[in-house]
Amino acid sequence: VVESARVALAACLHAVSWAEAHEGPRGWTVTAYVDSRWLAYFRDFLLAVAQQALFAAADASEKVFLLGYAAHPFTPMSFGFGTALAHMPDKRRACWSSFSKGFCDNPSCCSGEHPKCQVGVNVMLKPTRVNR
Repeated sequence: VVESARVALAACLHAVSWAEAHEGPRGWTVTAYVDSRWLAYFRDFLLAVAQQALFAAADASEKVFLLGYAAHPFTPMSFGFGTALAHMPDKRRACWSSFSKGFCDNPSCCSGEHPKCQVGVNVMLKPTRVNR
C-alpha cells in the first residue's frame, strides 16, 4: 500500500525528480523530491495524487485499511500529510466504526475487533536544488 504512493508520485515526471519510501521506527515515510521552482505550484496536486494512491491500494487490499477512511484519514503536516494503515484480520468480526471513523463509537460495550496492528505513514514533498 505504501509503495503505491511512492510509485504514483514518481510517475509525476514533470515535477518529481525522484521518490523513495523508507520504513523507520515510527512507521513509513514516503518522500518525493520536487524541483524547487515547481513545488508551490504542484504541491496540492502531488499530495492529492499520493492520497488517491493510498485510498486505491487500501481499497484493493483484503486486509489493510486506511484508518478513518470514511472520515478524515489524512492529517496535514508542514511538508505533506500523515495517515495510518491498519490490519484487519477478519472482516466479519471487525469493529467497522474503528476502521472507518478511526475510533469506536461504543468502546465500553463493543464486541468487535479493533485495530491492533497499525503503522503510521508520512508523505513529504521536499525541494530539490536547481542546477544552473
